[in-house]
Amino acid sequence: MAGMALALHAGHAWPSLWPVILAGLGLVLAYANGMAMNDLLDEEFDRMAHSERPLPSGDLSRKFVRRLVAITGLASISCLGAARPILFVSGALLLISIYLYDSTLKMRPVPASLAMGSCRALSMATGLLLVGGIESILTPMILVCLSYMALITALTQLSQSEDEKDPRPNAAAVCILVFAYCVPAILAQGQAIEVVAALAIAIHVLAPSLRRPVNIGLSIKRGVFTTVLWNSLICLAVGARELAMGSAGLYLVIPLLARKLGQKGS
Repeated sequence: MAGMALALHAGHAWPSLWPVILAGLGLVLAYANGMAMNDLLDEEFDRMAHSERPLPSGDLSRKFVRRLVAITGLASISCLGAARPILFVSGALLLISIYLYDSTLKMRPVPASLAMGSCRALSMATGLLLVGGIESILTPMILVCLSYMALITALTQLSQSEDEKDPRPNAAAVCILVFAYCVPAILAQGQAIEVVAALAIAIHVLAPSLRRPVNIGLSIKRGVFTTVLWNSLICLAVGARELAMGSAGLYLVIPLLARKLGQKGS
């Protein structure tokens, strides 16, 4: 939604509804692909640490999950390419980033953080490309996509300290997060509501990591759930009020779904 809002702000016209639905479905399938692939690649570890998850518990077979990975990957690329041909490229890059994260990078803190940030930036870039086409990548709006990458990279980097005996927040990650949370206010040229909202989100997310006792896990949880609010502020900053309301509405739905689904995996 935020990527679409950026392209609309740059003067591009609204696309028809069908490409928007296809692009949204393609992104959902890409993330479903990543979650299923993660469960498949982590099966041995999950047998020791998370025996309740679908593969170790026997709820799903390995053959079924392999098929799920193949089907969601192909369906994701197909939906994105049908929405607009250039999205085939962004979709392929997204699936590659997801695979690299799941298969090799997630055990390496800095590359893992960058890969996770790249996935989110590519999602926003998909909305930008859907509305504005390839030329939209050459506008300053791509910098907002990069700031989203910085936000997710910093959150992921912060999470690396969660399991330490004496957890301490990564100072560089905290500084990057503060900057990233200010981006909507900068984009809105310092409008009061954007500044207050951006500061409120930053304080809400970072407070558990900066006070005693340190609770980095709570900061990560809040950071993940409030990314939709950050996207909503981006939409609001460029005048796309309908998209801002839609993105903010997701904030009410996602925590409810997360509590219902728990940590059962894909």
